[in-house]
Amino acid sequence: MSRLSRTYRSFADIRRAGNSARILNLLDPTQKIEADEERDGDPGDGYFFSNYTLNRSFILKHRLRPQEREILGGLVTVGTKVFIPFDVNDLRQGGKYVFINERDSGQIFHANFGVAGQSHAKHSEEDALDIQLLNIIDALPSLDPFILRERLRMHGYEPHAYYFELSEREFTILRDKIEADFAPLIAQAFAGMKLGGQLSAFVRKLWDAEDAKEMVPLLKTMQVSEEDFPETIFAWKGFVYYKSLMGSFGKDFMKLTEAIEKANITGLGECPIASVVTRLQDATLTGLRRELRTVTRHLKNYEEAYFDGLIREGDPKRFSDFLGNSPRLFQSLGASLGAMRHAVSFWQFRFGGFGKVDCDVYEFLEIMRDFAHGLSDASEEDLANLLQEAAMAQSA
Repeated sequence: MSRLSRTYRSFADIRRAGNSARILNLLDPTQKIEADEERDGDPGDGYFFSNYTLNRSFILKHRLRPQEREILGGLVTVGTKVFIPFDVNDLRQGGKYVFINERDSGQIFHANFGVAGQSHAKHSEEDALDIQLLNIIDALPSLDPFILRERLRMHGYEPHAYYFELSEREFTILRDKIEADFAPLIAQAFAGMKLGGQLSAFVRKLWDAEDAKEMVPLLKTMQVSEEDFPETIFAWKGFVYYKSLMGSFGKDFMKLTEAIEKANITGLGECPIASVVTRLQDATLTGLRRELRTVTRHLKNYEEAYFDGLIREGDPKRFSDFLGNSPRLFQSLGASLGAMRHAVSFWQFRFGGFGKVDCDVYEFLEIMRDFAHGLSDASEEDLANLLQEAAMAQSA
């Protein structure tokens, strides 16, 4: 059955904060399309889902607590929640949510959202497409607009640009950075051919990853099969994209950890839950810094395998081995960066930057709980027990 959600900070706050690597707000873009439709008198197009209710949802990437893992079969560590507000005009009222692909999710989605699974008598083509789209989103490590847009494009989905908060200019800049990493491999793979002005065309074909047969020399250099080619290129794009993010984002992240560490927590001295607050503050900082080490390690492995191993030394094996693991590493990298970016974006929204802040002890506890739930070690026994203790202290 679907669960009630009256979260520590209302979805009104989430709505104002905007999308992050962990949160996708479909409600506002849908309402913008509807407003355009009403103004222009033409049927709106480019809706994310076919289903009316799903287009008014919030989708959240969520590190699973131990009891939640069982709901999803016990094998995954990051789940995807679909949250439906009770009242789209007053998100403080909370709502109901369900995990994509949780046990009996087909029945739950039909009962609550009107999406009928394949075995249901009312199953339609629109339902099938919406279910496929939910599964695509569930398989992603984060809801980063660039990653989401590229993955949907690979599957033939092109929702309205309102849903991505990514301008064409921003997209072009990111694509150019990624294609700059592709170019040395193209040049090496087709070294026997005079590409001349065709280099950029081959780079674009690699970006699209649609016609592997035209890229046979490249596949041989990469030691990748035609079957694995699209997924491998998608993961590679993800790595280069995340590498480009770290250039500017890394500085903000360091400012964030310093701001959390030096925050003036008002009311802490006389608060009965002071010990829980300070322990969770320390655990959250430790976890965030651990995520940074994970990201740094993965990106270093990429640089060494590609630029050192393949491009400079001409040894394809190191890069081939890396590519063989790239989908799994991409998931880990995306989840870690997603937790970091969510923390940075919300702190900036709430406090307007990374200077010295005054924060009420109970609000600070709520923020630390949110950040900690996104960490890769959130399900480890020590942190899981601390989060449970914090939840009990907050509700007391």
